[in-house]
Amino acid sequence: AFFSQLLDKVKARHPNLTSATKVYPQSWFNFPVGRVGFAIASAFGQNNLFRVELYIDTGEKAKNKAASDALYEDREAIEASIGHPVVWQRLDGKQSSRIYCGTEGSIDDDPQHLEELQEWALDLVWAFRKVFRPRVQKLRL
Repeated sequence: AFFSQLLDKVKARHPNLTSATKVYPQSWFNFPVGRVGFAIASAFGQNNLFRVELYIDTGEKAKNKAASDALYEDREAIEASIGHPVVWQRLDGKQSSRIYCGTEGSIDDDPQHLEELQEWALDLVWAFRKVFRPRVQKLRL
């Protein structure tokens, strides 16, 4: 229900962001960023952490790390545009990489806090799209 409600809110505020109509029973939901292998995700992670992230997984570890490194070179402008602290996870031991903003939250939280998480994510999903979409599309991998 959490991601279904978030999807409805995103579509109401930003109708052209996604054509998705349903969510699946998993701990994340992805929004398109305009290039295969890249997604803006809202995700519940370990240690009571809820994230909005740019998730990078082109299927090739070397390309993922090159993309992460290229975006990291522009981190000051990216972080200033997003307006929240950003965590850069190259994840050297894994195929994927991620860049995210996080806040305390669990799917098991009370309904009021879950609604607050949705509102927090709503603003960040849009900010991530505005900031990362043009950069991701320009990457030479």
